[in-house]
Amino acid sequence: MSDDAPTKVGFWSYATGVGRKVAEFTRQPDGSVRFRELDRDWAAPARDYFDNGVPLLAGGGRVPASAGDEFLRALLQPFRTTYYGFLDESGLAGAAPSGGEAEHRATRDQAADRAPTGVSDPDAIQLRPIGPARGLSVEDAYRVLSGLPPGPVEVPPLPDEPERRDRP
Repeated sequence: MSDDAPTKVGFWSYATGVGRKVAEFTRQPDGSVRFRELDRDWAAPARDYFDNGVPLLAGGGRVPASAGDEFLRALLQPFRTTYYGFLDESGLAGAAPSGGEAEHRATRDQAADRAPTGVSDPDAIQLRPIGPARGLSVEDAYRVLSGLPPGPVEVPPLPDEPERRDRP
C-alpha cells in the first residue's frame, strides 16, 4: 500500500443538475478495493470500471481493481465526462459509515451526498433546473450562451456598394 494513494473515491452523477454520489471505491486494509453501489440506476459506469478495469488515458491499457492503489489512482485521471465524475474522498470528514443495510440502500436525497465543490462554501456551485428542460441544438445552445435568442438568425442583405469615385 502507498501512502499517497487515495483510500476512498466517490463516483458522482451530475445528470440531474445536482451532484449525487452513486457509488464508491474503498481501499481495504489488505490493499484490495471494495466497490459499493449506492444507486443502481446511475452506477453502471462505476460497476463497469470495477469489473473491467479503468482505461489509462496515457499509454492505453486498463488497470484492474485487483491492482489496488494503482486502480484508485487511475480513477482520478481527468476523464472527459459531463454527467459523471470521480472525487477523492479520502480526507473528507463526516463520511457515512459503511456496513449493514446502508451499503444496499440508495442515498438519493441525503444532503451529505452533494459533491464538494472545492470552494469554502459547499453550496456556491450547484446547478438546479429552473423549469422543464427543452432540448437545444448545438447552434442554439451557443446562441443562448452568448446572449442571443435561439432559432434561425436572419442575416440582412449587404448594402449596395456606393458608387466608386475616382480620386484625383
